[in-house]
Amino acid sequence: MDPRDRRRSERIVKVVPVLLGLVEPKQEGITRVINRQGALLVAPEDWAADTRLAMLNPATKQSVVCRVVWNGGSSEPGQWVLGIEFLQERPDFWGSAYSPGAGVAAS
Repeated sequence: MDPRDRRRSERIVKVVPVLLGLVEPKQEGITRVINRQGALLVAPEDWAADTRLAMLNPATKQSVVCRVVWNGGSSEPGQWVLGIEFLQERPDFWGSAYSPGAGVAAS
């Protein structure tokens, strides 16, 4: 396997409500895919790549600073698909929502 194809952790298709914002997480977003280092999510705002965001998982009450690494554009009016990565280690950010082997793995 090409090393560039390896992931640091398994990606899981999982819908998790999150709150996002530039300073304080206030806007509702929802994940499509999660892993230990970030997520693919749908956000209410068109944030450019390299934008730093605050993200809160209301279920675990954990927050993390993250960075937009990919902007996939608008999937529907008022919804942008973003790839984000955590800038800090937060192994429990997703709580029980992240359970490798129990969910649907994303390729």
